[in-house]
Amino acid sequence: MNNYSVKQKQLYLYSIGCSTPGVYGMKCDIPCPNNCRFRTCHIKNGTCFSCVAGYVGTFCKTGIF
Repeated sequence: MNNYSVKQKQLYLYSIGCSTPGVYGMKCDIPCPNNCRFRTCHIKNGTCFSCVAGYVGTFCKTGIF
């Protein structure tokens, strides 16, 4: 993929996803937040799809105990 533009690389990455689960970002090198359910998050911005029990919020940082 060395001959492709940054935009083309981004489109490719966001189309296929990261090959390693639990990470996000342009280089798939940023860990998803610890309290994301199944340690999965949005590939572009790291927001959680859902939280583990006892946590809420976009990044599951707020405990509800």
